Amino acid sequence: MQLNVSIGSKLTSSWAKETIGTLPVGWRPAAPARSSYGRDGKNQMQVVVYADGKVAVENQGGSQTEQGGSLTVCYFAA
Repeated sequence: MQLNVSIGSKLTSSWAKETIGTLPVGWRPAAPARSSYGRDGKNQMQVVVYADGKVAVENQGGSQTEQGGSLTVCYFAA
């Protein structure tokens, strides 16, 4: 599967997490699939697709801005 994610803005606290959707059965990975995005050495985030279908955006510490971004998560569906 290939999931393209575009985030217009995001949470600004260092380790904030937010669920942005849930995938239906048949589109879910067997194990968590992650893709990271870092813009400028300070603002890092990852999108995680969990085996239960939850899709989450997770900041990865440091100073964060509300600027979003785009990334792709690739995985084998279970």
